[in-house]
Amino acid sequence: MIFLCDIASESQRCHAEQLYRRAFPKDERPDIEVVWKNLAQSDNGFEIKAVCDNNEMVGMVSYWLLCDFFFIEHLATNVERRGCGIGARVIEAIASTPPYRIVLEVEPPVDALSRRRVEFYRRNGFELSTIDYMQPAYSAERKSLPMRLMWRGNFDPEELLDAARTIRRRVYGICQQ
Repeated sequence: MIFLCDIASESQRCHAEQLYRRAFPKDERPDIEVVWKNLAQSDNGFEIKAVCDNNEMVGMVSYWLLCDFFFIEHLATNVERRGCGIGARVIEAIASTPPYRIVLEVEPPVDALSRRRVEFYRRNGFELSTIDYMQPAYSAERKSLPMRLMWRGNFDPEELLDAARTIRRRVYGICQQ
């Protein structure tokens, strides 16, 4: 049975850090120290969870509760467990929690891997925005990246633009629009 749990042990923390660094290119993630600092701030809506199958850690997910939606920042499963439905069950676990709506960023579907990723999210109830979107750089040493927003739940176009502004402000610390 798949469930989300707090990262409670040093071994889980190390596993999450290794998976995080391997699964996401440097420009698509903040430094791990920033992740743990965000988690320590109890009032910002940030969570990072271990994805567990019985007693085995099989992945990690980080997300933000931002006003009236979740922003899934990172979702990764162990390489040997990919394609087993774990990611879909993580999405369902988050989507079954109020406020029930989710936004995330994906690379534009321009190659086989990025198309596969977009199709995974589509199979799990997400829609792909056609609006150009730049993921802000996580730091001065990182680059901004062209991305697309995907959403699950009821968003009208103006709400999706508001969600993008909220993500820029709360996740990336960019105050100007």
